[in-house]
Amino acid sequence: SRNEEMEKEYAGDILKKQAELDALQSQINPNFLYNTLDSIRGQALAEGAEDIADMTEALSTFFRYSISNRNNVVTLNEELENVQNYFMIQQFRFNNRFRLQIFPFPQELGETCFLPKMTLQPILENTILHGMEEKIGPGTISIRVVSTDNRTILTISDDGTGMTEETLLRLQAKLRDEEPVPLHRTRGNGIALPNANRRIKLLFGKEYGMRIMSTLGLGTDVEITLPRRGGIIDDP
Repeated sequence: SRNEEMEKEYAGDILKKQAELDALQSQINPNFLYNTLDSIRGQALAEGAEDIADMTEALSTFFRYSISNRNNVVTLNEELENVQNYFMIQQFRFNNRFRLQIFPFPQELGETCFLPKMTLQPILENTILHGMEEKIGPGTISIRVVSTDNRTILTISDDGTGMTEETLLRLQAKLRDEEPVPLHRTRGNGIALPNANRRIKLLFGKEYGMRIMSTLGLGTDVEITLPRRGGIIDDP
């Protein structure tokens, strides 16, 4: 009957909505993700696949860091640790074609210099996506940390393909823009860097932030200027 048909349709709709809700809840429940990754890691170890176990552990640690609700501001050491983890995951993808070199820097800087969480990872992602993936043969990404009396400067350099002057000027214009860039992500639309730059300026002041220099065929440098210590952390 017509009523039965309507009830069936209604029940179908409810089931569909429930399935959508369940999917949504699993998306916002990080434990579901961690537990699954731990199970994969355990199974990989049981079967002697240590590479897979290592990659799974790196992925789990990376997600834990990026979606934890703890501080939005982290120490330089924490950010660098996360970047090394992220790079390890990329090494699996690109079969160890790239090398990450973090030059030694004064130990106390690692604990006293603060920056917004997930500032460095999007830079590495951009570097690999735009600078290194197209490069023939091996490549190196290096991170240097230097400090003056009142500021700390991080430079992330790559020896990748670099960018054309037009692309560079467009990215520099985005970095100067005060407005947040909408978060509709497409491959390589370069929204992550302007937004990270904006977060640094909002937290620490306009004199801090990000600069980009690049030469086609030679590589790219991203320079981040931060307060020498704490900045907002010391404020009441």
